[in-house]
Amino acid sequence: MKSVKSWILPLILVGTLMFIWSTRENLQDTTAIQGPPYGNTPVLAQNIINMMTPELLKSLKIKMGITSSNLSDAEKVRLVHGDSTNNSPLSQVMSNFYWQVYKTSTVTISVAQVNTFLNNQDDYWVDENKADLRDFLTRYFLQEQEGGQQSGYGDIMNSVWGVTAAAAASKEPKKETKKEAKSEKMDTWATQRLITIAAIALAGFSIFAAIIVFFLPSRV
Repeated sequence: MKSVKSWILPLILVGTLMFIWSTRENLQDTTAIQGPPYGNTPVLAQNIINMMTPELLKSLKIKMGITSSNLSDAEKVRLVHGDSTNNSPLSQVMSNFYWQVYKTSTVTISVAQVNTFLNNQDDYWVDENKADLRDFLTRYFLQEQEGGQQSGYGDIMNSVWGVTAAAAASKEPKKETKKEAKSEKMDTWATQRLITIAAIALAGFSIFAAIIVFFLPSRV
């Protein structure tokens, strides 16, 4: 019986830590960061065009065979989203980054990850415009990242002890332009708070139960 007790406590602790780790969430879509399709309406296409450098816009127009100085709505969509015969390389790059980097991340994405992603793309157009694409992806995905959309063991501890709040207080708060965005952020925070409390409560109960079992007298 003593040999059984010797591994009950470590086993429960490992199981508890695995449960807490499983509460990690990948980065989620926000009001500013969305998954594909990209630029499939004139408004969405214009928003993306506004984030491009002049050099990137010029290169993309050449690639897509668009020569107009003042883009029509159809040309905006064709430039960013593509059409039935020619997919936009920008839309492809954004989709690849979204699925390969953004949706697989549980913490804030770094510029180094953007560089690694671009270096791994097998596309001549990407290689030609690597610096401008790095700037574009940084603007779209990195600068709009919301800390409340991420979770993990470190975030669990921050949520309970208020470390995240203290760090946020040292930065200039972002201005929300829409009430929906603020409401969505509050709902996400509340949900993650409940998950955090439940995970830590379960961990405490598991450890308490393991200690009781460990000190129970052995049966003859």
